[in-house]
Amino acid sequence: MFGIGKLIETIVVIAMVWFGFKYIQRIGEMNDRRRQRAGQGQRASAATPPGIEDMICCRECGTWQSSRDAKACGRRGCPY
Repeated sequence: MFGIGKLIETIVVIAMVWFGFKYIQRIGEMNDRRRQRAGQGQRASAATPPGIEDMICCRECGTWQSSRDAKACGRRGCPY
């Protein structure tokens, strides 16, 4: 028949599979947290990288200018 040894062996195998899945899930959660923390640090440093400026386009003439020192293009409807 089935026997007590086989029953204990089945319980041990089920427990190993159960705890294995829990362990893998915990590792995944830790990796997700690590990526979030790394992403926060990168976002803070990537917000203002040195040497890069935002550009804006003039609605009248279509030229692109630095947003810090935009000057009028000389046309009548120029917003700068």
